[in-house]
Amino acid sequence: MRLNLTIRQLKIFVDLSNSLNFSRTANHFHLTQPRLSKIVNEIEDEVGVKLFRRTTRKVALTAEGQAMYAQAAEIICAFETGLDKLTTLSRNHVRTVAVAALPSYASALLPPVIESMRERDPSANVQIYDHTSDEAVDLVISGKVEFAITALECFPRELVFEAFMYERLVLVGTDEVVKSLGLCNPVQWSAEFINNLNVFSLAPGSSAYRHITRAFDAEDILFQPRMFLNSIVTALSFVKSGLGLALLPELSVALLDSPNLVRIKLNDGPSRSVGVVYQRDRELSSIAKDVISLLQALGGPDNHPISPVNIIDFFGSEVYSET
Repeated sequence: MRLNLTIRQLKIFVDLSNSLNFSRTANHFHLTQPRLSKIVNEIEDEVGVKLFRRTTRKVALTAEGQAMYAQAAEIICAFETGLDKLTTLSRNHVRTVAVAALPSYASALLPPVIESMRERDPSANVQIYDHTSDEAVDLVISGKVEFAITALECFPRELVFEAFMYERLVLVGTDEVVKSLGLCNPVQWSAEFINNLNVFSLAPGSSAYRHITRAFDAEDILFQPRMFLNSIVTALSFVKSGLGLALLPELSVALLDSPNLVRIKLNDGPSRSVGVVYQRDRELSSIAKDVISLLQALGGPDNHPISPVNIIDFFGSEVYSET
């Protein structure tokens, strides 16, 4: 008689086979340990053999468990591959794409893209998830979105980064503050000069902060802002109040419409690549390719598309980003 096991049960079995740790697998699947133990017992009852040897100190696969592991892993792989193909067929049929993006990129880059998509195909539907860079990448890995718009970071091996423009850092301040500091526009970049301005910065953990600290590290200088702020809106509120300057990525202030605020360019300042991140082994839907093509077309003389770049994955090895 054919076994009656679900994909979830097989995934739990494979995860526990890899971890050999009930607590870790329970956390992974948001289960209590007693509930996980019950599921394992149900799997063993269904297959009719013991799959794990359990003591108070150790968990190990039995010989039967090792044999089942290979088959279960193969079934899961085939299931995921088939589901990916069905998802691609569905997306191509209904012309819907889910995209994750940093809030600043979503607001500055996506409105003209969505407008162009609607002109081409009124049935096209672009779903936007505006999240932090790390959250956007997690959505790509989980398959909840087809791709994310983000800055170049260290990405896992299974992802591809395809750049389509550069983004620079800019100083933002009121006209009064800028004049009081005797600043020209543009000014020459140096880490020491920026530190002396006592700027506001986005908080550690943000992609903007990582970008800034890499530039300071290159000059062997510690970045020492006046204050860390979690939100661009908060930073700009402080700036509008005349409390000082903020050092921000230029796309975060691209839609800034305030006659009292001045954006100061930084000659020879650091720039970062902005692009799309998607799964290496999953084919993009036709509408996803259309959206990416429109994003690439946004590059102008100062923000032109760049060549594929080498990225370093989380394991420290160099990975080539294919286009």
